Parts: sequence; C-alpha cells; structure tokens
Amino acid sequence: MKKHTYLMTTLRDIHQGLGRFFAIVVIIFFGVLLFVGIKSISPNLETTINSYIDTQKVSDLQVVTTAGFTKKDQQLVQQIKSAQVQLGYSWPYHERQHNQNLQIYSYKANSPQNKLTLIKGTFPKTKKEVVIDETLSKNHPLNSTLIINSQRLKQHSYRVVGYVQSPIYIDQKERGRTNLGDGNLSGYIYLPQKNFTDTAYSIMYIRFADLASMKIKPTSAQCQHLLHHKERQLKTILQKRKRSRMQEIKNQIQRQLLQQQKQLDLLRQQSLNSPQLLTAQRQLQESNQKLITPNYFINERQDNPGFSSFTSLSHRIDTIGNIFPVFFFLIGILITFTTITRMVEENRQEIGILKAIGYRNYEIAQKYLLYAFLTVFIATVVGILAGTKLLPPIVYQILSSTYIFPSYPTHFWITPILEAIVAALIATLGATTYILIIDLQQKPVTLLLPPTPPTGKRFFWNE
Repeated sequence: MKKHTYLMTTLRDIHQGLGRFFAIVVIIFFGVLLFVGIKSISPNLETTINSYIDTQKVSDLQVVTTAGFTKKDQQLVQQIKSAQVQLGYSWPYHERQHNQNLQIYSYKANSPQNKLTLIKGTFPKTKKEVVIDETLSKNHPLNSTLIINSQRLKQHSYRVVGYVQSPIYIDQKERGRTNLGDGNLSGYIYLPQKNFTDTAYSIMYIRFADLASMKIKPTSAQCQHLLHHKERQLKTILQKRKRSRMQEIKNQIQRQLLQQQKQLDLLRQQSLNSPQLLTAQRQLQESNQKLITPNYFINERQDNPGFSSFTSLSHRIDTIGNIFPVFFFLIGILITFTTITRMVEENRQEIGILKAIGYRNYEIAQKYLLYAFLTVFIATVVGILAGTKLLPPIVYQILSSTYIFPSYPTHFWITPILEAIVAALIATLGATTYILIIDLQQKPVTLLLPPTPPTGKRFFWNE
C-alpha cells in the first residue's frame, strides 16, 4: 500500500513539474550520450584497424637495404619463431608526363601479405598489365597506356587494368616521402613481379603468425612489446649478415670486373683512343666504387602512411571523452540539487506530518529517491542507445573521406556504459541522498513550522 502511494505521489509530482523533471533528464541524457558516444569511438576505431590488419594480412615489419636481398636472407630471417617472410621489389620512379613521383611495387597473385583491395577493373593477368593507386585515376584512365622507362624492367609500356587500395597506405591522400622531384609521392603502381630485372630483391615483408594466433590486438601495447622483442632478434640477424652479404657483393663485382677487364684489353689491342675504350674504362671505375657496406632499415607497421595518425586520433578522442561530458554531469548535479531542494521545501509540512505519525526517514526518502531514479533511468537508457548508435557513425562518416577502411563497426562497450551509469547515479541519486540526509534530520515540529529565514532577511509578508 505504501509503495503504491509513493508511486502515485511521485507521478503526481512529475506531472505537476514536467519542466524541472525533464530538465534533469535532458542534462543527464546529454552527459551519458557524449560520454558513452565519445568513449565508444576509440575502441570502435581500434576494432576497425585491427580487423583490417588481420583481413588484409598487413606486414608487421618491412625491411629495405642498400645491398638487396637474396633467398639466403629470407632463410635467415625465417629462423625467427613464426616469421613469414616475403621478398619483393619496390623503388621510387619519377613520371615526367604528369610530373609525378610514384612508388613502384612488385605484384604477385594470391600474395600472403599486404593484400590489395580492387576498387575498379581487374587484377593483372599478363605481364603487360598493371594496377595503380585509385588516386591516379584522373591521369590514368582504365585501359590507358602507362610508360615506365626504367632499366630495371623488362618492358616499358603497360596497360592500366584496375584501381586498387594498398593496406600499406590507409590514408586516402598521404603517400609518404621520396628523394625524387619535390619529395612527395603521388601514388603507387603494382607491376607483375616477373617484369623486374634486378637479381636481388629490394624489400622484405615480415609477418609473425604467432602474434595473429594469440588473438591480441595488433595495435595493443602487448602486441607492440612482443613485436619489439622480435625486431631485436631481426636486428641481430641482419647485423651478422652484413659481412657475408658484403663478401657476396664483392665476389659478384669481381666477376663483373674480370669480364670488363677482358673487354677492355681487347679494345686496347684494337684502338687506344676509341670511344668504346673510354666507355669501358668508365664502367670499370664505376664497378670499383660499387662496393659498399650493406645497411638495413626496418620499418614497423606504425611507420606506414596513415597508421600513426589514425591511432593518435583514437587516443585524442578517448581523452576528450574523459573531459567534455564531465561538465554535463556537474550541471546535472547542480540541477538535481536545486530541484530536489525545492521539492523538499514545498513538501516540508507533508514530511513533518509523515514523521509525526511514525514514518521512518528511509520510508519518506523513497519518494524523492524514486523521482531521481526515474530521471536517471530514462536519461541513461536513451543516452546509451543514442550515444552508441548515433554519435560514432557521425564521426565515421567524417573519417571515411580520410581513411580507406570499408566499414566502421559500432559495438556496445561495457566499460564506458558502466562508467556513465555510475556518473549519472552520482549526479542524481547522490545529490538527492545528500539533501535528504540533511533535511530529514530535523524534528517533526521544526518541519511543520515555516523555514527560518536567513539572518538579516524577512518573510515577504513582513516586508
């Protein structure tokens, strides 16, 4: 009977003061919406990039060298536990027709790492076909001819058959830096690997299977720690490899020198002043200068264009979620404090009568706690739904023009939801409980009398 009475009187108070009731609901709603929404964006972004890394088999490490890689290098690196090693070709090229710097990569069908996403057209089926960065589509339409004049390729004329996105470049526009032209890369090109003439590979892709099988997030601190451990192992192997690789290069150059020396001797017998003799002498001098100590440069996945900026953005958004919604919860505490104080003052005599006829303090407080609970219940339920399903997609729509991810999933994350509920309860039930503890300590006789005005002030009827 008492519970029914409390419920009816609470609903009556809500009906008679809808404005102040919804004032609390709205301010708590915005606090929950912003907190849950903003705090959900960061884990959603991490889920997006982690899923993309796993799906596209993005390399954990990339290694480039001044001396080139051989199958022996691949075998040595594969000694690292669970290391999957793929060798390929990659070098910058300046296209004069459109004055663009392009990064050329070798392409293999069913590549185990860094899988391309086909946007339009088809993948290369013959050695005369190429796929290019989708950002280059304006200058290179499908089925157009692309000329690449390089001695490192078997042929120079190719047909553009498709536009792709490479997981090495998750940023829609940023393509990194180069030492050619103005220093900025405009895009990338993937040529069938059998077109390259280099005897040594120029890039090594490494992916560690055990990191993927452990079900830990590729962007997590734990994964980074394990990756750094493997990177140290890789550096040790490459450091030991320098001397033997240098000897291999030396032997190769000596064979070339021997062959060139024979040609030079033959030319000397024919004519001491012929242009062929001068050319041969120059080539011999250049060959003598080729012997250099190999250097290895290791790049982590985070060094790829767009990766570091994306993870930094995720962390910045998460930081905003710790600050901005707090103002709404503080305002919610203030509004709740003011509203409940006014309700208690309006029902002062009613509280006094209830205490006089034997009602206990916690029984009287139930009405006001129920009032506060209804506000926080409505605000949190609606705020959690809106914060999870409305705010993140707005941010993702903005990010879709910057990054190449095909989709951004939205999930209900327990931690921010629980934190928002606790904050909302403190802002409403906490403030209400504090007021009731102070006011319900008064005796019934005191509550039945009008409140004593502050010192120096009068009741309005005595003005």
